[in-house]
Amino acid sequence: MLNNNPQDNVSLEHYEDFARVVENGLGITFEPKKASSSKSKEVATTKRRRRRRLPAEQLCSSDISELQSLRDGKSNTNNDIINGGTADDSPLDIRSAFCNDGYIGPIDILSKEEAAYALQEVLNELHTNKESSNNRFKLHLVLPCIDKIVHNPTLVHAVQQALNSNDILLWSSDINIKESNSDYYFEPHQDSKYAGLSPSSCCLTAWIALSNPVGIHEGCLQFHPKSHNLGYIPHHTKKNTNNMLSLGQYIESNVMDTLEEPISIQLRGGQATLHSFDIVHSSGPNQSNGPRVGLALRYIRADVIQTKPIREMVTWISGTTNQASNFDTEPRLPIYPTSDDINRGREAQKEAIRREELNYFSSNHDREKKSYS
Repeated sequence: MLNNNPQDNVSLEHYEDFARVVENGLGITFEPKKASSSKSKEVATTKRRRRRRLPAEQLCSSDISELQSLRDGKSNTNNDIINGGTADDSPLDIRSAFCNDGYIGPIDILSKEEAAYALQEVLNELHTNKESSNNRFKLHLVLPCIDKIVHNPTLVHAVQQALNSNDILLWSSDINIKESNSDYYFEPHQDSKYAGLSPSSCCLTAWIALSNPVGIHEGCLQFHPKSHNLGYIPHHTKKNTNNMLSLGQYIESNVMDTLEEPISIQLRGGQATLHSFDIVHSSGPNQSNGPRVGLALRYIRADVIQTKPIREMVTWISGTTNQASNFDTEPRLPIYPTSDDINRGREAQKEAIRREELNYFSSNHDREKKSYS
């Protein structure tokens, strides 16, 4: 998950992804570009894989009957939320869309100006602490502007509705950077493969655009609707210098051909998508003249467990208690943090990353060899 080579300057598209990034994009000017109003929905003739039911142990107990109803056609996807709805849509709309298609968005979270400010703060932090190859993780523990985004009421409300719970934790956060005019891309994959979190259906990623815009030209996220209902899909590995996934993982073309055609979700700075840990998704190269930067937030329900051996750290977001029984709780920055608060956050950041590294490197490479050698 995390890079242990200090010579590599990496950023992550997803928490398990290594990205080779050159630190030459710090002098960004925030002149807003006009984002395309069209949504890429190339849904021509599609081949659909036979949908198999997830094993009960992969489901949140309170969701089994609801998901069964959705699969039986008793709920319909709300097209407004997919085509630019906001978190003001009703809980049923958000939950139904998320369960049916595996993603929702765009959702208005920040203004373009707020996103630009957060971007500059992030780039300043990465430049100041560039000696650390893991400094793109858990920035909500050291940057007040990222802490504010993590706890943004509109975002939290949408996450609560999507996961059907008021008890929400933040498992991880990371900054995603694709440099300008690059050939790097991310093959189709599932976030759930390397996380170790169970049940994965109770976990989601909120991806917030900090740069503006993040459209097809910039390499926005693409989702294969309903693929989250298929459970775990085998991933294979091969060396490919342009695939930014850590192990060069990919899903074989004969499997991809059975999925619905991908939907590209274009965002302006400050907008977000939510997607299931189980949905197959990817993103293309950044062909624009500026870096494409996003903030990925990994939210989970409080009843999710880590199946790997090391006890990890989370940030409490909402619910009746701030005790995450399956994890240790990270300290939150106060509204007006002192230098001591920031230093305490940095220590928590280092410890949280250390634990994630131990879990990732203790098993995933061995498991990969056992599964695909």
